[in-house]
Amino acid sequence: MISGYSIKKFIKELGSRNPSPGGGSVSALTAALSLALLSMVLHFTISNKKYAKHQKQARRILSKIMSYQKEFIGLVDVDAHAYAHFAELFKKRKICKINLEEEYKNIIAPQFKICQNIFSIIPFFIQAKKIYNKNMRSDFDISILLLKTSFYSANLTIKCSLSYMHDRCYTSRVEKFIRKINKTINQI
Repeated sequence: MISGYSIKKFIKELGSRNPSPGGGSVSALTAALSLALLSMVLHFTISNKKYAKHQKQARRILSKIMSYQKEFIGLVDVDAHAYAHFAELFKKRKICKINLEEEYKNIIAPQFKICQNIFSIIPFFIQAKKIYNKNMRSDFDISILLLKTSFYSANLTIKCSLSYMHDRCYTSRVEKFIRKINKTINQI
């Protein structure tokens, strides 16, 4: 499992000639890093007496984001597996026009899940922005940048795959949801 790799091994594998891990796995990892950094900020908020009145809310946000962080880490592997499977089929020319649409949907699925999760956690970032320990400003701002980077990366991967698809009903639904997230993410 790629998510169990050391940082050095992950980067080495990412830079290799293998099709996965790739941008999709990086998108999932970036979201997990965003939440790890937000967790650190919240821990420093909870432990600072100056922010005692916000401890309860900070703990609540912290408990909510931990499950998302674990899911993002799992999506590193899900994405790598989905793309490796697609690349193998493509390499062997085992994809016919009938199942090509389904294979693209399989590639999109982990990236779409990343976007759905990001949409779900945006309110936690908005709440945290009001209460976090201001000594941690750069870390908080970087956590936001990482979250946005994850979304834009997943969005790019999705758009690329959608461009090859003919199922307009499916592509329209996905694009509509992505536009909704795009508007919402700028609230942080």
